[in-house]
Order: sequence, then structure tokens, then C-alpha cells
Amino acid sequence: MSKTIKIITFDTQKNKDVVAGFYYPDSGNFEKKVKQSNYMLKESGYGIQNEVMRRLSQVGCQFISVLIDNKIYRTRFTEWFHQGNIKNYGHGLQNFYPLELMTLVKEK
Repeated sequence: MSKTIKIITFDTQKNKDVVAGFYYPDSGNFEKKVKQSNYMLKESGYGIQNEVMRRLSQVGCQFISVLIDNKIYRTRFTEWFHQGNIKNYGHGLQNFYPLELMTLVKEK
């Protein structure tokens, strides 16, 4: 059994390292916990730092799960990676993916 990997990235607006999420090698799943206030209206979804996406690509990430309050949304990594919209709104380059394209997989 592989251990969970905490993914750290640098947030240029906060000027410090932040936890981007957790990667689970056994399942190939990256989990990102967000607040509803993190929702980017201009992108209709959520973003992941572009350099984190590159690192996840290198380790063979298969899925991205976004945890919002009591809900878990999931999408295939390749869909987010190739169809996401790369923008910088002050926190560094991020790859944004619309919430409406994610699948609701669990409601707690």
C-alpha cells in the first residue's frame, strides 16, 4: 500500500507555500478540498495550480476529486488537464475546470 502524498505549491498572492491537495497513488486520485468561496465565477468552476497539474501528470494521476462541503465531485485527470482553461487571477497560473462538467459521486 502506497502512502498519501501531500502536494504543496507556492501561492504568489499569499506569498507562501499552501497545500494544493492530496494524491493517493493506489487509486491514482488527487483530492482537493475547497470552500464555496473559492468558486471562480468567471470560469464557472475551480482551479488547480498549473505546476501541480504538471506534477500530477508526471506521476500518472487518473482522477481529480473536488470536496465541497458535504459533496464530492470527480472528473478524469486527462479531461481537466486538456480541457481546462489556464488563467492567472493573482494566485499564479491555474488550470480551471467547470463544476458542471464534473460528476457528483458522493453527498455526505
